Amino acid sequence: MSQSSLQMFAKILSTLLVLMYAFVPYILDSLKIYQIPWAVENFYYSVVLAVIIMFLPHYSFKKHLFRFDVHSNSLTKTIVLFFVCCLVFSLWSWHDDRESVGASVAAFFRALWILNSFCFIKSTEKKRTWLILLTAILVFIDQSRTYFMISFMVLALASNRKKLYLVIGMFGVLLVAAVRVGESMSIIGMLTYGIVGEGYNGSKAVGQVLLLNRDSVDWLSHTALTLLQPIYLPIEMVVGPFFDAGLPTQSSILGNAVKVELGEKLSPMGGWYILADFIWYGPIGIVLMFIYINMTWYLSNFILNTRYFPIGAFFFFLSIKAMPFVYYKMLTYVVGIAFVFTLLGFYKNKNFKFRPVKIGNLTF
Repeated sequence: MSQSSLQMFAKILSTLLVLMYAFVPYILDSLKIYQIPWAVENFYYSVVLAVIIMFLPHYSFKKHLFRFDVHSNSLTKTIVLFFVCCLVFSLWSWHDDRESVGASVAAFFRALWILNSFCFIKSTEKKRTWLILLTAILVFIDQSRTYFMISFMVLALASNRKKLYLVIGMFGVLLVAAVRVGESMSIIGMLTYGIVGEGYNGSKAVGQVLLLNRDSVDWLSHTALTLLQPIYLPIEMVVGPFFDAGLPTQSSILGNAVKVELGEKLSPMGGWYILADFIWYGPIGIVLMFIYINMTWYLSNFILNTRYFPIGAFFFFLSIKAMPFVYYKMLTYVVGIAFVFTLLGFYKNKNFKFRPVKIGNLTF
């Protein structure tokens, strides 16, 4: 597949996810299965978002920031990383812990695993197959699907068995959604829940923010932090832990408002955060959503695409589910690790090599 075809495929996958969140609540409300007051508004805004995504431009860059080629992308080192990830995700799984220090450690290792997957795009079919298998195991341990879907999609589309791996992967993702509920279901029931349950429960965040009083949210701070997240987040991650600056996070503004006004946690089961961030504004939210989506698409492609695979187009998939804070935090993790590994010589990139500096008789 060409770069353009792969970017189109990535946009279709993201659009299908958006349309799931659009149609599931709308159908459930139309059939009177559930009363969902926000179903129609959610539907209209979601369809607009789907159109925005499908018309995103395809980018082709002459240079890339990182070449994900390693001197030794051996399965042995990957298996060691796999067992470390198993331990970390068993202690701090996404489903059970998203706020502690351990959760940050787990997020780091998710980023490291995703990054490691990129290094096998040009590897042998056997190695890619092993990576896909190990990734599938980590999905069931961590019970986080979206992060590992990035690894899975990139590896599957780089494989000679694209259709097989994509079909198996989609079934696996739907099954995990039902498994983490902890109820006994048939296979058909689990697959159905993977779509209907996620589409309904995930989109509840939209209903929560629509109930908020306009005066309870600092709209100026929320807008600035959302659109300036690529610049603000790296500063926050560096300054915050060391200087105890008490900097606000983009994710805390709507979350705190929902907690204070409704006495609830914003979307406790995860899900449709991104639309919740923009539907709160009303019609102007469509303009802000257009700006954010185009900015995020461009930056993801610019930072992660290589000449042989548009990695950023598939990493963008995460932005459809995650709030801007979470998306750019994961992107910062990935870029930070890639930059350090490049400096250490794991990745081949002439743009980021250390050059010896001589001062007198000393060489640094």
